[in-house]
Amino acid sequence: MIIGHGVDIVEIARVENILNRFPDRFMSRVFTEEEKKYCRNQVVPAESFSARLAAKEAVYKALSPEIDILYWQEIEVVCFPEQIGIPKLKLRGETENLEKRLGIKNWHLSLSHEREYAAASVIAEGGD
Repeated sequence: MIIGHGVDIVEIARVENILNRFPDRFMSRVFTEEEKKYCRNQVVPAESFSARLAAKEAVYKALSPEIDILYWQEIEVVCFPEQIGIPKLKLRGETENLEKRLGIKNWHLSLSHEREYAAASVIAEGGD
């Protein structure tokens, strides 16, 4: 059963500008250490950062109206070496508590980026 669905699109140039102007403040507020490490190792880091930002916004939309505030670092996009190209979501803190309360058993995440834009689609799936 689908509990929620969220989609978001981000302009890569906008994120790249923020990364250039406020790198430490923006990254420490929005991304986990693992996300920063992963994105910095990509050919075009701004694309990966933008896709992860879109994913976090999409999670927020999938959980709305149940979620009041978005805690950026409680939502992490992870990639496992054995599953190349398959991103997964890892939730923590209040966001993870909400996930449990809503009965979300599985997340489906799709990321895409192409020159100007990065997009994410998230589906929250329940048990029944």
